[in-house]
Amino acid sequence: LAIIPARGGSTRVPLKNLADVGGRMLLHRALDCAAACGFKHIAVNTDHPGIAACATNDLVDIVTRQCGPDGPMGDVVRETLERMEATYSERYDVTVLLQPTSPFRRREDVIGTVMLLKAHPHAMSAVSVNETTGARNGAVYVTRAPMVRDGLVFDADSLRYPMPADRSLDINTPEDLERARAMAAEFGW
Repeated sequence: LAIIPARGGSTRVPLKNLADVGGRMLLHRALDCAAACGFKHIAVNTDHPGIAACATNDLVDIVTRQCGPDGPMGDVVRETLERMEATYSERYDVTVLLQPTSPFRRREDVIGTVMLLKAHPHAMSAVSVNETTGARNGAVYVTRAPMVRDGLVFDADSLRYPMPADRSLDINTPEDLERARAMAAEFGW
């Protein structure tokens, strides 16, 4: 189950999930990456009708955010998991969180993070990190369902999947957005 959280209430970059980078909306970049990975189900969790309209297609389920615009990410992922399990009468083992604000994440980053967790059956989560700094980059969070049901997406014991620094940009400010646009233009991303 791929989960794309896309709230509409960003204060620093209004409606940033719909912002254009390199000719594509951030939301569509995340959806394209999820589709390329071949997930059985892709869910967009949003509180904004415009984002829901932009995400709607035959491959995507829209989950209307109930936990509030500032709800913790663990609550967003848990509510999405519960709603998708109820919709499809299916239990998922793992969730894969793909934030739209990581525009340069690639399929191999997602698959690599998933495979890292699968290779360690006792680990509960794996996250992508900037290979230079070692810091979480916000691009990929892979979490086993029991941890999600506890309201967590990652913890101090999360496995770490290194991503190149140039693809580890996470857009949180207007300056980050401009940097992403410049990088997309320069590298053709």
